Amino acid sequence: IVSHDREFLDGLAEKIYEFGGGRVREYIGGIYDWIKEHEAAAPALSIQKTAEKAPVAENMQKQEEKSTPSDSDIMSYAERKERMKQISRIEKQIAETEKQIAEKEKQLSELDSLLCNPDNASDMELVSKYTEVQSLLEKEMEKWVNAQFKKMSQEERIAQLRSAYMDDLFDEEGKLDIKKCEELIPYGIGHFSQYASQKPMDPNVLRDRVAAVQDWLMNNTPNGIPALYHEEVLTGVNTRGATVYPQQIGQAGSFNPELAELKTLQTGIVMRKMGGVLSLSPMVDVCRVPSFNRLEESYGEDAYLSAVLGTAFARGLQQGDLRKGVATCSKH
Repeated sequence: IVSHDREFLDGLAEKIYEFGGGRVREYIGGIYDWIKEHEAAAPALSIQKTAEKAPVAENMQKQEEKSTPSDSDIMSYAERKERMKQISRIEKQIAETEKQIAEKEKQLSELDSLLCNPDNASDMELVSKYTEVQSLLEKEMEKWVNAQFKKMSQEERIAQLRSAYMDDLFDEEGKLDIKKCEELIPYGIGHFSQYASQKPMDPNVLRDRVAAVQDWLMNNTPNGIPALYHEEVLTGVNTRGATVYPQQIGQAGSFNPELAELKTLQTGIVMRKMGGVLSLSPMVDVCRVPSFNRLEESYGEDAYLSAVLGTAFARGLQQGDLRKGVATCSKH
């Protein structure tokens, strides 16, 4: 730094600021402010520009004058200091909220065990207590999510809206490529699309791949948020070796919601073991035109039957608790 002139310093700071992103910008902005602050207190240090170098230096200066950020584009020291204080307060709030969540989850688990006992199944006091604790847990989770969102930079928030294919993060030998992770998902990612059907492979391999990516996300991204893995499950998990169940139109012919619920209960259990937490089903369009190209995915022409079987589909897959089940996505 001390061997170059002021214009070069401005250009260097601007380039790093432009491509640094997120919190890196805040720290680089601090260096930039320090340079400006100390410039007046010490003689400017510059290299001797020879006649041969002058044209190059002049061109560099013209380019940098166009791209050097204004003071308003860079957070001031006071703004950065206040932002870091805010993040510190939010992190304390998150830690306290996580303690409350763990406590409520423990209470729910204990109540769940009691309610699984046939002798307590009709104990309305226990049922009421379970509902109360569940409501408190949901409020704490909402507080946790809001705090995390406030803490996140714009890049980190945008990353949670993005999607990718999991296989793009693995090399030809099937190992997680850390460089690709750092390049493609440095701030994390919202979800991975159709992770089980992209390339047919053994379910155990899929499980291990999901675990490897989730571990990397939770330990190497700014907020440690794991991704959602989703897949098609209309006739079971869409992957190699999975049980294939009847299409929706076939199930509709059974008029049996209990059987429909049992089917997706089994599907959800298998999918969770493979790391999946979100399904792209059920399809609940009411189909009254035989030429409709998704007729086999529907429950047919009767709206009431579609509603009953679609609800059964969701009930079995989600198991009444998304900590255990797989989330549904009704379509289209």
